[in-house]
Amino acid sequence: MLTINTPISMIAAFLGFMDTVLTAGVVVTSGSIQVSLLIFMILFTAGVTIAFFYTLWSHPGKLYSPSEYGSPGEFIEAVKIVNVKADEVVKIAKRVEDLKADLDNQIIEAKHHATAMALVL
Repeated sequence: MLTINTPISMIAAFLGFMDTVLTAGVVVTSGSIQVSLLIFMILFTAGVTIAFFYTLWSHPGKLYSPSEYGSPGEFIEAVKIVNVKADEVVKIAKRVEDLKADLDNQIIEAKHHATAMALVL
């Protein structure tokens, strides 16, 4: 029997059940109702999928239960590592932005200096 004990399996079971029910609704209806149900089914599933991948990318530890790790200690350690890595990425991105801004300013100054030198000659 299928066991639903993790957030990922809950999302999959929900989408599977919802798509099954809506597919039955699409089959027995016709006209604009059928088209509306079909569009909703596609857009809703796509929206949940996008939200899932966003959550997976930004908060991966929230999609796994502690029972999926060997012990509660391993779960806590994994969450700490993810948080530390995320903080490091943010710091690196900020540093890259600062360096880019400095480089842009230096390029502008060099162009002004070159223009001034060309006028002098």
